[in-house]
Amino acid sequence: MAYTFNYTTIGSGQDKDYLDELKTTLTPQVVYGGVSANYVSVIPNIKNRITLNLLKNSAVVADAQCGWTPNPSNKYIGLDQRILDVEDKEIKDALCPKDFEQLYLGAYMESNEEIPFVKIIGDSYVKKAAKFNEGFVWDGTATYGGWLKQLVSDNTTINAAQEVNAETTYIGRVNAMIAKATPEILSSENKVMFCSFAFFNSYANELRAANNYMLANTEYKNGSYTMTIAGTDIKLVATAGLDNLTNTTLATHTEGGSTVSDYALVLTTKENLVIGTDGMNDEETAKIWYSNDNDEIRVHLGWKIGCSYYWGEQAVIGYKI
Repeated sequence: MAYTFNYTTIGSGQDKDYLDELKTTLTPQVVYGGVSANYVSVIPNIKNRITLNLLKNSAVVADAQCGWTPNPSNKYIGLDQRILDVEDKEIKDALCPKDFEQLYLGAYMESNEEIPFVKIIGDSYVKKAAKFNEGFVWDGTATYGGWLKQLVSDNTTINAAQEVNAETTYIGRVNAMIAKATPEILSSENKVMFCSFAFFNSYANELRAANNYMLANTEYKNGSYTMTIAGTDIKLVATAGLDNLTNTTLATHTEGGSTVSDYALVLTTKENLVIGTDGMNDEETAKIWYSNDNDEIRVHLGWKIGCSYYWGEQAVIGYKI
């Protein structure tokens, strides 16, 4: 029996249900497909920028007394603001049908049933978009500062670089981060420490070698590495966004005879870091179609993404710029 792959029908209506579904779920798939979005706050429906309003005051608790004496006398109340900008991102690609026709036909004959080829293509590009977003929110680009640049430029952020770099073990570096955290951070719920995959694996190896802690709380699931740091309720989360930084300049130190970058560690709460994105609207694009003029299958995904945070004093950073 001869099998054929009629790619000229892609985008002509037979895949409408899937493409409609892809468009309506593009933001969740792209944003939540990354690791970090599951451990921070996400604000949808941002078209260009929003202002994060931060209310500060100098209210002090005093002993109750008659009369009306403000405490302190130099009272202050103010509204600080932080801007969250989102940028338009897209993927445009063109695929030659001949490049994958044989693979498609082979899969068809092996299963003897129709392969959801358009869905396979769409899902693969959504995963690429999610991977880009993970690096974007941490490392940023040449013109957009990710969380690392933003936090380092804020003089209210707790900088633990000196303490972390003074340690010679990964266990010591994690402990140094926790030691610099304020009681306000430690008493908060949903505490999380972000690190690179390389750091996470080295830390886990040291724990096993030292035989000090069980790794029962370590989870390796769907490309996500997490563990609860022993003796705490802090979640250690590995993110690809902190591996191979190219847009954030890190200081270096010597380790094992080699010059390496200081480790990028961020300890904060889930509510403090913010990802901004768009909702379901016409500005988001999810199209896959056959271009007869070019004899190509074309892919176009478009979305908005940005990042910011609320309080610098609610974040400990473990590296130097």
